[in-house]
Amino acid sequence: MYVLPEKGISPSRTVHNCDKIAVADWILASALFGEEDVSRTDVLDALMESQAYSDQKFCQEFIADVWRLLEIFFDEIESPCLEYHSRAIRSHAPWPDDKALSYCITASLRQVYDAWSKKCGDYIQQGQILEELTRLSLSAHHPNITFKTTGWSGVNTNLKFNQLVNQICKDANFTEMDLALWDTGMVKDKGLDVYGYFQNKARRPSAPFLMFQCASGGNWKEKRGTPDLNIWKSIMQTYSMPLRGMSIPFLVNETDFQHSLIIIQGPLLDRPVLLSGINGNGALGHDLGNSIDEWVGSKIDKLEVL
Repeated sequence: MYVLPEKGISPSRTVHNCDKIAVADWILASALFGEEDVSRTDVLDALMESQAYSDQKFCQEFIADVWRLLEIFFDEIESPCLEYHSRAIRSHAPWPDDKALSYCITASLRQVYDAWSKKCGDYIQQGQILEELTRLSLSAHHPNITFKTTGWSGVNTNLKFNQLVNQICKDANFTEMDLALWDTGMVKDKGLDVYGYFQNKARRPSAPFLMFQCASGGNWKEKRGTPDLNIWKSIMQTYSMPLRGMSIPFLVNETDFQHSLIIIQGPLLDRPVLLSGINGNGALGHDLGNSIDEWVGSKIDKLEVL
């Protein structure tokens, strides 16, 4: 098992001060990357030894809440690597057998292991992987809509902003408007990472038109208002209001999920929704699969075990 996270573990005497999602991700990571079963007793021992809890019954109450969270998660996904049981999370296969899940858990651990995260480098490749996973998941959930990524600077050779707008307008049958106002020469994508359009054979404008922000870092909540639809409507004539969405590799609690739907004013692909649209490693393709192997492997080797 891995050492407990630096964040999300706090002394709990009369109130549960530990973060359920942080502990759930620690359990998943220990089972997935450690290739070992993690039982409720294992979790109890770790939380008691760390002095996060001093009362076993109170600690068991918290663990029961974590297990309910894990049960809900496993109800929404299927993984060849891990299986939910009422008393343990079972390990069945090495992590490369479920690359998308491995990516999501690794990205999530960066939120709660600060010192380790600093050793992991920047977020360029991490962001590019999430964009590709989002495109694949959305394509599976909405097979009649074509989804494309805008790319990620530093990984791919990206279109310039004016070229990107031209490509979107060509795909969706839109018309360019006041592009010069926003194209300062330093603009990448104005918060747009993945877009989806309905291919209208009559060459009429796409409706619906979807615009997704993909956020793989701990500051994802700050990005829920991007891409700014009003700005984009001044860049190109979309005729109807586009639908904004967001994709993240994290588990989120119910309050954050509902807040996000209100702020985004569109769908949130959190980890369960994102993974439910990816049918195993075969859906990833060779290049994306190799990219995940390289990225996850280089990070997990540096995480401290108990």
